[in-house]
Amino acid sequence: MELIEATKFYIRHRESYPETVLGDYSRRGFAECGVELATFEWVDDIDNMCDLGPHIGVSGYIGDVHRALKRLGRPIPVNIDYPGPLHHVLGRTIRRGLLGEVRSSTTPVFVKPVQHKEFTGFVWSNRAEDRRRIVTQPDDFEVWISDFVYFRAEFRSYILRDQVLDVRLYKGDW
Repeated sequence: MELIEATKFYIRHRESYPETVLGDYSRRGFAECGVELATFEWVDDIDNMCDLGPHIGVSGYIGDVHRALKRLGRPIPVNIDYPGPLHHVLGRTIRRGLLGEVRSSTTPVFVKPVQHKEFTGFVWSNRAEDRRRIVTQPDDFEVWISDFVYFRAEFRSYILRDQVLDVRLYKGDW
């Protein structure tokens, strides 16, 4: 795979600051590498970025990146939620199923859409709040279903060619 050197990156901001901690990590990393930085606030702003291209990218939410790729006529990468080689370290059973199974579940399970970002994953306990979160989805909607596990923290790892470049707290307790 050929590396393309970025010359400019648009970073999602809100009220003059990176919108997320991960956005700030991106900002600092790109700045350290000498990449020109610009900001945007809304996904619709991407449609007005006339200089997007192979050396000029977007850092923000997954929808922001997908919008930029579509605008450039590039394919959306296949989402890999639970890579096969990592199944032995997941610490729980995860399987594909249907939302109808979740709705009839009497024990708490973690549910997440197979189709990326259709809704945010959550622990299903058959409460009114849970039912409202998925009311617009049909029973045959594909989801990931996993055992409920309490996580104290979640980290994101940045990997390039089998080398871990960085690990950052995403959510939870240090």
